[in-house]
Amino acid sequence: MSHILDRPIWSALKTRHAALAEGGDLARRYGPLMVPFAAAKDNSAESLQALGRLAAPDESLIFLQADEIVLPPGHAAELTADAVQMVAERPFAVFADERVEPLGEADAADMLALTMLTKPGPSHRNR
Repeated sequence: MSHILDRPIWSALKTRHAALAEGGDLARRYGPLMVPFAAAKDNSAESLQALGRLAAPDESLIFLQADEIVLPPGHAAELTADAVQMVAERPFAVFADERVEPLGEADAADMLALTMLTKPGPSHRNR
């Protein structure tokens, strides 16, 4: 059995984010207005075909997994990059620091502007 973080998008969409998922038992994605993350259960032909059906024409999706990414038939990679996954080995200590401020609705525009600078950040879309 693989580790839950080997396919973190798949794991999230099958567990804590299941209510946000589109798709089924072979492939899932977040809604297109949320984030462009998607994943297949595995690299079987059936899972890859299901993943391919989740993408709209001319839509870019983002995949993240430990093993080699195999694309659905008829799809091509636009950009690839290595990712580093960090895992906390123990809970972080609670600390107080006056430089840390909670963000809220009044900060939404600034948060979105920052996100758009970090391609392929969570709100980056192929426009």
